[in-house]
Amino acid sequence: MPLPRPFSATLCYEELALYHETVPLSMDNWSLHPHEYDALVANLTRTRTRRLSMRQHRRLSALMTICFAVTPRPLCVDDASAAVLRHPRTAPDGTHSAVDAMCVSLEGLEAVATYFASLPHGPWFLPNVMQDFLAQWHPNTTWFRELLEETEQMSTAAWASAADRALAMELATKLRHEACTAPQPIRDALVRDALNSAHVAVSDWGIRSLTVARI
Repeated sequence: MPLPRPFSATLCYEELALYHETVPLSMDNWSLHPHEYDALVANLTRTRTRRLSMRQHRRLSALMTICFAVTPRPLCVDDASAAVLRHPRTAPDGTHSAVDAMCVSLEGLEAVATYFASLPHGPWFLPNVMQDFLAQWHPNTTWFRELLEETEQMSTAAWASAADRALAMELATKLRHEACTAPQPIRDALVRDALNSAHVAVSDWGIRSLTVARI
């Protein structure tokens, strides 16, 4: 006979402190509506013992997974990247936003966490997601250039693991592809911004892209 599923989980004090520090801070930066916050965080503020119900433990684990998955991997966590949770095609079924799916039920929250964790670079490179944000924030392209610069830095950083450097190189390739397939006005703005980058690899890409466009 299989072992029964446990009804509770015991955290160490460090884990409990991490939940109280990280989860509410991320939730605040996700621009949630009050009813969404209540649905996701539940009774975390009243959880002061190390003993959690299994459902609460599952909820917190899923939220932590999403916190780390919304930023394109392998970059460091950036809560501003959580804007992608509002995109209408980021739920696992691709028909509505991840936030909507997360707030329906614990199972929906876990489904989003599992889905995001399975994506090589998180949800930003789901079909048309990056393109929609490029169009939404045009003519502001600074965020995209900074993302590309951070990716290039990670791809050659001595402190990063070989796996993270390879993942960063793949991410840089994906970002350039998104830039090259954007509508002409957006593509031109991205290239002009890249030319002013202090990172040599990014400015060189801008020069090459400008040269190709002129040809």
